[in-house]
Amino acid sequence: VKTDGSCGVTGSGPEVISPILTTLADLRQVYAICDKLNRLGYRTNERCGLHIHLGASAAGEIKKEIRRLINFYAKNEGSFFGLAPTRVGNTYCNKFDARLRDNYRANHGSLTSWTNRYYWVNGQAFDVHGTLEIRLMAGTLNPNSAVGWALFNLYLLQRLTVSRAGYPSAHLALPDPVQGSDLTTLRRESGLD
Repeated sequence: VKTDGSCGVTGSGPEVISPILTTLADLRQVYAICDKLNRLGYRTNERCGLHIHLGASAAGEIKKEIRRLINFYAKNEGSFFGLAPTRVGNTYCNKFDARLRDNYRANHGSLTSWTNRYYWVNGQAFDVHGTLEIRLMAGTLNPNSAVGWALFNLYLLQRLTVSRAGYPSAHLALPDPVQGSDLTTLRRESGLD
């Protein structure tokens, strides 16, 4: 837990940062943390955001699948903001603007095209973390929402990673799409039911 200027009602508030979660079993932590924060009386507000990071680096270079994902996000930006209408106009997760789109095209899909991190898709995270950061969703203490959003983005990345022959690329091993019953199982196994 650390403080962040975009959290809180009148200034800085707490921000929860998880370790890298690589398995469905790791996601149990999300349920436990949300449960604890709810029991302690924490709440989110319109300034809070849920940020996820997708691994974007392969041998120090950006994965081609990440470029495909960025193009998919850009092409379908309106639909994505339809999933998170409270984030429209939020200064911490701006839509792609003409300058970013032009820079991205001119730089042939380089993540150095971002001039700041406050876009809903943050390419600057690549230099710091080796990831692509997705900042679209509102902050939540609902673990089903947080886990579901992360898994949805992983699923999109997985679908964009499938080769022309229909087989997943060898370097990316993601679980099959999680069913709603799996989220219930995660919650039960976390001791929250």
